[in-house]
Amino acid sequence: MLKPKQKDLQSLIFGILAGGTGVAICGTPWETLLPAVESDTTAAKTLDNLIDWYSISGRQVANAEPDERGRLGFDDASQDVIVIRRLTDKPEDVGRLLSEITRSLKTDGHLIGELPSLPSSETDLPFAVTPYGFTGLLHGSGLRLLKIHPGPNAMSNYIRNLPGIVSADESEGDDVIDRAMIEYGLEQGGFKSANVMRLMFSTTFVFDCAKLDLLN
Repeated sequence: MLKPKQKDLQSLIFGILAGGTGVAICGTPWETLLPAVESDTTAAKTLDNLIDWYSISGRQVANAEPDERGRLGFDDASQDVIVIRRLTDKPEDVGRLLSEITRSLKTDGHLIGELPSLPSSETDLPFAVTPYGFTGLLHGSGLRLLKIHPGPNAMSNYIRNLPGIVSADESEGDDVIDRAMIEYGLEQGGFKSANVMRLMFSTTFVFDCAKLDLLN
């Protein structure tokens, strides 16, 4: 049962989103992510989960650490799995980094990583990218998104980052806030997927991309 304060907060958030701030509640662009979104019943994945899974399956996992010229130092088609935990300091260099990753991956190679989707004072990252925006960055890179998952406690993180808003009854815990927001969004916001909704508000997201040669 939602408490009045929580419901008022939810109404405010969805009212803002529905009021033309550039974030679509349903339909495009977010529902274009549906084929790649992890099942709503799947426990939240972390980057470490993906790294462990590929390592256990016998794949070599290497961190992407570009030099000053944006090169990774790997031979062509030499890496099974490359990990990125940030893009670059300059948005205009993202395409070069992704091209370098594609060059370095084997034909059945993967790019995995975790990126911020909302600016945070807790990091020194110069910019963030939304999950939908990330799919745009992949265009022309030779990589295709396979799976994407929101970071944990997406709803509560978003609420806590709204200026001047304090979530109701923080003592109840993040899971309670998350469930309440998801219930409200599915019933009132027109969402077809709880995890697509979580992706909209998540401060981070985890992804798995494949080199296009693998998919042809």
